[in-house]
Amino acid sequence: MQLTIDTSSQKIGIALSRDERNITGYSWLSQENHTRELTPGIIKLLKENNANIQDINCIIIARGPGSFNGLRVGMSVAKGLALALNVPLIGISTLAAEAYALAGTTTSLVCPLHEAGRGEIAAAIFQMEKASLQQFREEHITTVEQLHLEENSNFIFCGEITAKLAGQIKNIFGNNTQITPLPDSVCRATLIAQLGWQRFKNNDYDNPTTLQPLYLRRPPITRPKADKRIIMQIKSSEEE
Repeated sequence: MQLTIDTSSQKIGIALSRDERNITGYSWLSQENHTRELTPGIIKLLKENNANIQDINCIIIARGPGSFNGLRVGMSVAKGLALALNVPLIGISTLAAEAYALAGTTTSLVCPLHEAGRGEIAAAIFQMEKASLQQFREEHITTVEQLHLEENSNFIFCGEITAKLAGQIKNIFGNNTQITPLPDSVCRATLIAQLGWQRFKNNDYDNPTTLQPLYLRRPPITRPKADKRIIMQIKSSEEE
């Protein structure tokens, strides 16, 4: 039995799978409480499926891109479980999973997107070829405008696309551009589980000590403000 963890966004997703199709999973809005909610969620999922942690023979983790804190929590739990249980660890791109949601429905190029803040997006380009997901451009940070300048192909856009982002896409790529957001009813962890299973059956694992999230850029860390009392003390000393 494989356990899949997805903490790429404000939603936490978890899934149990026994093969590519026999998958049970669900997701919920966490509101940045990943640290407190992930482990209890896993325990609940195991109980609901009459399973225990010793039944797990592989951990599949969403690598991102996505929320810095969320990815860090998910990766830490996944690595800890993989090492404690002595089972394989497999990292799957969040954007690849969202592109895979369209598997079997199109042969067009698929461009999954996530808003990345600062007016930027995380993007990648995929296509289904002979029932296999092929990646044509790796995950990267860009803008809708820059993506239009760099790529001449027509895409099907998918992923976590807000109404605002959809409006930007249509404004730049044209009103006839196909946009297929991931439905709220779909648990992304189940898609990640399917891609993970394909690697698991081929014994294609990641190294738990070197696997890292796809942050794409450094987190915004600000320098702490100086304590005004300390500054006043320094000035007083100088005056004396």
